[in-house]
Amino acid sequence: MSALKRIVSFSLFLFMMAALYGFLMRWYNAFGLPGFDYFRFLQAHSHVAFLGWGFVAASALHVLMFGDGCSGRRGVFVSLWIMLLSMALILITFPLYGYRGLTVVFLSLFVLASYVYSFCFLQCIRGRGGLQYRFIRFSILLYLISTAAIWALAPIIILIGKNTALYFNDIYFFLHFLYNGFFVFAISGIFFHVFGVREDYVWKFFYLNAIAVFPAYALSLLWKGVPLWVNGVGLGAAILQVAAAYWLVKGFSEAVSGLPSSHRLILGAGVLSYVLKVVIQLFSAFPFVVSAAVSLKPYLVIGYLHLITLGFMSTLLIYFLVNSGLVRRNFLFDAGFWSFFYSGALKVTILITFGLAVWWTGARFRYINQLLFWITLFLYSGVLLMWMGTLVPAGEGGRVRGEVSSLPSESKR
Repeated sequence: MSALKRIVSFSLFLFMMAALYGFLMRWYNAFGLPGFDYFRFLQAHSHVAFLGWGFVAASALHVLMFGDGCSGRRGVFVSLWIMLLSMALILITFPLYGYRGLTVVFLSLFVLASYVYSFCFLQCIRGRGGLQYRFIRFSILLYLISTAAIWALAPIIILIGKNTALYFNDIYFFLHFLYNGFFVFAISGIFFHVFGVREDYVWKFFYLNAIAVFPAYALSLLWKGVPLWVNGVGLGAAILQVAAAYWLVKGFSEAVSGLPSSHRLILGAGVLSYVLKVVIQLFSAFPFVVSAAVSLKPYLVIGYLHLITLGFMSTLLIYFLVNSGLVRRNFLFDAGFWSFFYSGALKVTILITFGLAVWWTGARFRYINQLLFWITLFLYSGVLLMWMGTLVPAGEGGRVRGEVSSLPSESKR
């Protein structure tokens, strides 16, 4: 347990650094920042948020909840540490060199370490039945599929170049199988396991999403002119995802009915973010929506990605990390969480609603970048306080876990 707690604390540090880079990008947009390379910081920000924070934090939860036989497997813990250290180095090399040289080495090291982790963890749960193990195995499979795009990226840049259709489609392949694949199955598997949702709901959610996840990649190709049948494939996959979301909501409403209001608020925000994600994907199957999204990428597309990263992935991961005891709560952590929670919700709401307002009315708000800057400052401060809270020894730095009722520390099974 102590080893996993240290891993989670380091992962939360990487989340804080990703949030810091996001804050610096907002500073650049709002006021300018001499010598600042926006695109390089964006690459570091996204890689560390998805891999150093999301993937490692979800993996730590998997090891704790499902990997009873992993305690004697050094490969699991060594590979997790290598992943964390390689992401920490990427925080330095991406801003300095971009996607080349040492950055490629450290990213490759992360992927290779993740392969070792995946093999060792799958060996830990080998032969175990049950729905929750099916979710976890399938999430790892989808992650492994997503990494094919990482290996393909360097040859594409060298042979074809950046800012080409193939370059962007490769990036979207990686993102799709990561956030529509790994994170959906990894986090929903934890959710169903913790709350003991009815099996028929879980089966329906699993199979509808498992069928949809591969053709749903078509939705990531619609930014570039494609044949109409590709829109049809994407629309069919999006409908399956909406049907799956119905069973998630049905199971959620039954599972949390007896929980305190703070639990319901946090879990409800995560589930609502997921539902909005699949609804947005449904609308994105229509060409006129895609055209608007591409033209308003700084608002609609960025808002959509933050809806997934902050609203769905990070909110639920933090809830289950606290729930499992991998994160020890105190005053700093609680204050940081609520600052993160509300500023994240406000940021996503403003990005999407402002994008829609520009699309429908053409209205502009002169100080939108300055407003987003201040909101991002509170978001970054929240993640910073949460990470600092993990460093406070038990019994110091204010109230300890169990004395603050605003954030759940245990959940009903």
